[in-house]
Amino acid sequence: MSLRWEINPPAAWGERCGTAVLKLGPEDFFVAEWPAPEGLPNDQALSFPETSAGSLTVTGQGDHLCLYLEKSGDNTEWVGKQVGKMAGLTSPDVGYCGLKDRHAITRQWFSLHLPGKASEDDALIAAISERWSVLAAARRPRKLRRGEHGGNVFRIRLHEVTGDRDQIGERLEQIRAEGCPNYFGPQRFGINGQNLDEAAKMGEIRGRLSRKEGMYFSAARSYFFNKVLSARLARNCWTTLMEGDPLEYPTGPLLGDGGPGSTGELETLEREVIAQEPELLLPFSRTRMPPERRPLVLNPSDMSWGWQEDRLELVFRLTSGQYATAVLAEVLDLSQPA
Repeated sequence: MSLRWEINPPAAWGERCGTAVLKLGPEDFFVAEWPAPEGLPNDQALSFPETSAGSLTVTGQGDHLCLYLEKSGDNTEWVGKQVGKMAGLTSPDVGYCGLKDRHAITRQWFSLHLPGKASEDDALIAAISERWSVLAAARRPRKLRRGEHGGNVFRIRLHEVTGDRDQIGERLEQIRAEGCPNYFGPQRFGINGQNLDEAAKMGEIRGRLSRKEGMYFSAARSYFFNKVLSARLARNCWTTLMEGDPLEYPTGPLLGDGGPGSTGELETLEREVIAQEPELLLPFSRTRMPPERRPLVLNPSDMSWGWQEDRLELVFRLTSGQYATAVLAEVLDLSQPA
């Protein structure tokens, strides 16, 4: 196990305003996918602090039965496997849009490939409801794919918050107005960066990646993005467009075949940063994955907060692939129970 990885990158708006404890219990971290995927109704009832997706009436056609489940204490992949087993399916026939933490209360869509079995949907839904709450159901023509949802809405309660409340409020106002760095969260890298340790051992990719290898590769890709974003923060240019960015707003690299996907001045900067980790670069030397770009700035929407004694509760929405911890860590140093 290595502790050399910089998995807690610097804040953008100055020193953090205090400390807080995250996730004393699952009820302290509530996340729900929005809007409903294509072919399914939008979750019009989704509003905080109260949420009632179960009030939706949905109908649809297709070979895939989609279920909007509420879960706690179980991670997404495990629930997907269990729901698939109950339907007599293997993992390739089960789809979902995003991975959700087990240490939370989460609401998300799963799809099950069940062609010609619509008449059995009610019985299957009843069986699944004995283990997880089924808040809505519909059929659609295609399997759900990763990142297909619009994003997630969060309700997060922080405990034992220290620091000046006025200063914390000012920092939150600044984030609401100007955004914060769009870092990948530290959970992406495993405990103490263990996923990066494994990525550094992979060397050149010469065949199809296993599920775990894919996770390590993705961790390395995310780490390079965070490193570039940190370098842009140090140069005070993370919110401004640089020459060589292929998009019309500031972005950072998700490495692939051919490098970072930028040109000119920006490519020079990015290649200098990623060259600092030659071990992590090896898996990218033969990858057939095209490079992608990710926005440097995260702008939470519908953001509000309030206090109850030493607890701070926040509500906000993020687009798909953004991390709530990136917002929280811009304000407070966070710790979690063992």
